Amino acid sequence: MFYGFINLLVSLRTSLLQDINFPAQYIGITIAILGIFSGFASSKQEYFHKKLRNKLLGKFAIYTVISVFICGIVVVLNIKVPYSIIIILSMYVIQYIIKGVYFTLNRKYLSSFTTADIRNKIYSANNLLEAVFGTIITFISSRILLVTNTAYCMIILSISFLIIFILLIKYMKTRLGLKPEEYKKSDIPVEVK
Repeated sequence: MFYGFINLLVSLRTSLLQDINFPAQYIGITIAILGIFSGFASSKQEYFHKKLRNKLLGKFAIYTVISVFICGIVVVLNIKVPYSIIIILSMYVIQYIIKGVYFTLNRKYLSSFTTADIRNKIYSANNLLEAVFGTIITFISSRILLVTNTAYCMIILSISFLIIFILLIKYMKTRLGLKPEEYKKSDIPVEVK
């Protein structure tokens, strides 16, 4: 779900910048600079992993949702343009840093404690779920955009995803990221030789 949400933001970010009359010639440059932030952050993924450990993906999901909410609120409250641009671009920097670290660590987490055979199945299942959830999230977003503007869409989606992510984090807390001895024996597959 987080993957789908992150990918949806690619379209919403550009649309929001256009809505606040951010000069079109600077949108591409801004996105490129944000990509540099993302790349730099991905190279520091180990720092983030050590700092946040098992709470990293959950915290990143919450931080992303909050930053999206702030972007929407800034436009809805009609904050003066220089200030709104600074706030929105600051939120975009946060989103791109999270995106860079997320994509790097997601692959690392998916391949941890696996064999090559199991890893292929995990990647396939993950790619399928990313595509399905991404499609559903994009479809829902397009329906919302039919009746409202980008800022309100971002607010609606951020509130919805905040609730979903909090419930998912609460559900996963007792199931993922445990120490080996904390897992139930039924959760650990036994290899047949």
